[in-house]
Amino acid sequence: MGDLKERIKNEMLVDYSSALENNFNTAKRLIGITKEGKVNLHIGKNKLSGKQLIMLYLIGKVYAKEAEISDVEYVTNKELIDELGLPEGTVWGLLSLLNKENKIRQVQKGAYRIPINLIERVVQEIVSKLDKEDNVPSPDSKYENLNKVSTKFTNKKRKVRSTSLIEPVPFDTKANGKKPSLIDFYQRKKPSSHQEKLVVYMYYITKYAGIKNVEMGHIAYAYKATKQRMPRIIYRIIINIKNRFNYVAYDSKSKCTLTNLGEEFVEYDLPRSENTSK
Repeated sequence: MGDLKERIKNEMLVDYSSALENNFNTAKRLIGITKEGKVNLHIGKNKLSGKQLIMLYLIGKVYAKEAEISDVEYVTNKELIDELGLPEGTVWGLLSLLNKENKIRQVQKGAYRIPINLIERVVQEIVSKLDKEDNVPSPDSKYENLNKVSTKFTNKKRKVRSTSLIEPVPFDTKANGKKPSLIDFYQRKKPSSHQEKLVVYMYYITKYAGIKNVEMGHIAYAYKATKQRMPRIIYRIIINIKNRFNYVAYDSKSKCTLTNLGEEFVEYDLPRSENTSK
């Protein structure tokens, strides 16, 4: 029996610190640790899914605990909401999914950690994804400012096209066996602000109409189809959504795409509950 104990210790025991050390160079390309034990992401939130953002933050917390900067290796719901800037409903929904998929562990009510054996797989998957898009910072580069506004779209002298000049571009808004009608989907999600309406429209256009690159004309048509009053300048609202929430991305003034965070916002946070602040 004594020999078996020694064999288990020598051959099966997982070295917690060595797992972190083996993945250190890869992990530091993606995350940094503050003096307070919080985690900074070195990449823009719109580059990853909500699940990946949460797992990456949990990985950073493990490193913070190993360095004795943080007293704990787990993260609370509140910390994820505050530090990642994700809506409360989105965080709860994603944590529930990750827990069911055995990608995270609940250590107490409202607190989660990532299993040590998943760290290498998670960071490698994220780096592989971002390397394909040439979006991974070098280890010595400063992390991306998530609130930075591209000067391309903030030049005050740039003339912005008024909504009244945008020609609506029709798309299929009718219900069939596989999708709801636009009006039914709109009424179910109950968006209140123009920001929420635009994200709901883009979700429907992308998911149900099958249009990945959404044009301003598509959005104008969605407003018309749901009999909603259009904002004076749609594009300014899209800029605001992108810079504040990273729910959309754009590469030109005429087209934009819905990000993973935008999809998750519509799926998990709408409609808003009556006791949720808007």
